[in-house]
Amino acid sequence: KINFNGNLNKIDINNITVDSLVKHPYFDYATANIFINYRSHHGPYRDIHDVKKIIAIKQYWLDEVAPYFNYFIND
Repeated sequence: KINFNGNLNKIDINNITVDSLVKHPYFDYATANIFINYRSHHGPYRDIHDVKKIIAIKQYWLDEVAPYFNYFIND
């Protein structure tokens, strides 16, 4: 078991760009582009259920990266 005593750098998933997202170790360019394109077509992500609607995203990968997501919607 690994214990971590620090803060996660959250990803503002509703405002981040592809170029910034690929800097995160879990994202390559193709995955980042999928996230941004989905947001462009469907609107801001409200929660993890919106991310799960992306067919190309696998559950095991999402389980690892989801703690990094910040879903604050700027209206």
